[in-house]
Amino acid sequence: MNDTQEQILIDIQNEVRQQEEKVQELRNKLSREEDFLKRLKGLGKPKQPLLPMKENVPTTPNVPQDGTIIEHIVEVLTENGGSMHVKDITEKLRTQGITSDAQLGLSATVANALFRRRNDLFQRVRRGLYRLRTQSG
Repeated sequence: MNDTQEQILIDIQNEVRQQEEKVQELRNKLSREEDFLKRLKGLGKPKQPLLPMKENVPTTPNVPQDGTIIEHIVEVLTENGGSMHVKDITEKLRTQGITSDAQLGLSATVANALFRRRNDLFQRVRRGLYRLRTQSG
């Protein structure tokens, strides 16, 4: 093989390497685009329950039994036996290892859940203070 042929072979090998690198870059970009597309498609779908279902949660009328934050709030209020402030409920949930994936955090999730269910499940005693409708304290 002469020098010209060797140079052509080296040039071809370099071109193959460059094309392989481009293919890998395109694969990486495609993977990122597919991930982004999955997230976009998931925006319109209902979300999974916020938290896993806990066993031995007291059964209370109108309490969903699907492991939602409401179930955990009911448990905390039942254990307390009376009215509690949103901050105290949130702190108790945190000590039990309960978390929220919500952007605003666990405190906002708890406050929102209490507010949404204030007419059927929870009773607002005064600003920030709630109890179960079945409780008298």
